Amino acid sequence: MVEARTRLDKHELLNLNKFHLFRKNVWLFLIPMFVFIVIGVLMIIFAEDNGDRIFGTIFLVVFGIGYPLISYIIMKLLVWFHLRSMKLVSNETLNYFKIDNEILFNRMEKTDMISIFEVRWNLVYKAYETQTHFFIYISNMQAFIIPKNGIFNGTSDELREMLKNSIGKKFKQYSK
Repeated sequence: MVEARTRLDKHELLNLNKFHLFRKNVWLFLIPMFVFIVIGVLMIIFAEDNGDRIFGTIFLVVFGIGYPLISYIIMKLLVWFHLRSMKLVSNETLNYFKIDNEILFNRMEKTDMISIFEVRWNLVYKAYETQTHFFIYISNMQAFIIPKNGIFNGTSDELREMLKNSIGKKFKQYSK
C-alpha cells in the first residue's frame, strides 16, 4: 500500500497541464510545427519579391519555430482562467491518496468541501510517471496528480510496480 498527501494548487495543476500538452500529446506540437515550417520555407522559396520573403521569414519564425512558445502561453492563460472559476483548486485543498493492488482511493478536503473518490484499477484510463510525478488518468482529460515527494507511506518504486501490475500497458514511464 502507498499513501500520499498533496495539495491541489495552481503549481500542481500547471505540472499536469505541461505534461498533458508537451509530453503526452507531443504530436500536437510536432505536426503543426512541421506544417508551419514547410509553409514558411515554401513562402520564402517562391516569393516574388523581397516583401514576400520577409513575410515568409516572419511566418516561419513566429508560427514554425515559435509555435511551442505560443502554445505554452495559451496553456498558461487557459489555466489562469480556469483557476479563477474553480475555487476548489487552492493552497488550502488537501489531497489524501491510499493506493493498493485493488483500488485508488482519494479524499479531497477544503473548507466547505469534502470529496471522496474510490475506483478499481479496471476503470483507470491510463497512468504516467515522470521524474517528479505520477499522473493517474480516469478519463482522457481528468487525472489525479501525485507528486513523488508527497508519498509518506511506501515508495515511488512500490507505486510504479503497483501500476505496472494493475493496469499493465496503460502505464508508461517518461524520463527527462
